[in-house]
Amino acid sequence: MGPSLFISGEPEHSFLLQCEKGGAAPETAVRQTDLTGVMEGIYIKVEDGDYVIGRLKFVRASFLNTILDSESHWMDRPIIANCLADGVNLFAAGEGGEDVGRECFGKNP
Repeated sequence: MGPSLFISGEPEHSFLLQCEKGGAAPETAVRQTDLTGVMEGIYIKVEDGDYVIGRLKFVRASFLNTILDSESHWMDRPIIANCLADGVNLFAAGEGGEDVGRECFGKNP
């Protein structure tokens, strides 16, 4: 696994901004979050025709260590928005698609 191709140029700044907007304690959130910029892992979905028959997730060891060291479960923490960068259109059907990638507690630098 290597660097994430989808992380912003200033991930910690963006993360802290979203913590502030969402009401999460920044110091705690940083300790509980992997901000290295390296891919978390691989998610595989197995399909048979129109049906999902299996799901697998492989995460790198250092990501798992961050999770274990946090001593809490993500469901017990405040939700922190994970925004797309300006100009990213995740759902565009091709050229001229509608830009829907910025719906995230307002603008993110």
